[in-house]
Amino acid sequence: ALNETWPLGAVGLLNCPVKLVRGAASPQQVHAVTDRLQQALPRATLETIADAGHQLALTHPHLVDPLVAAHVAENASAASVARFAQAA
Repeated sequence: ALNETWPLGAVGLLNCPVKLVRGAASPQQVHAVTDRLQQALPRATLETIADAGHQLALTHPHLVDPLVAAHVAENASAASVARFAQAA
């Protein structure tokens, strides 16, 4: 829910790859939040889409979709390798 709060330290406990994506023209609050999340999340990467605003998934799907697909593909392979290594 939008009224929930999470301590930033708790977010930092997530040990999984995270792709943060924001529009360059998003409100300053979005930039502040994504900057803090990138600092707090140990495996986060941040992409900023030029000329995009807060609704970039709707306005720039041709740029956002490949980022998400690449992130999933890269990390699905890594997860599979880790899972097989643990089982061995």
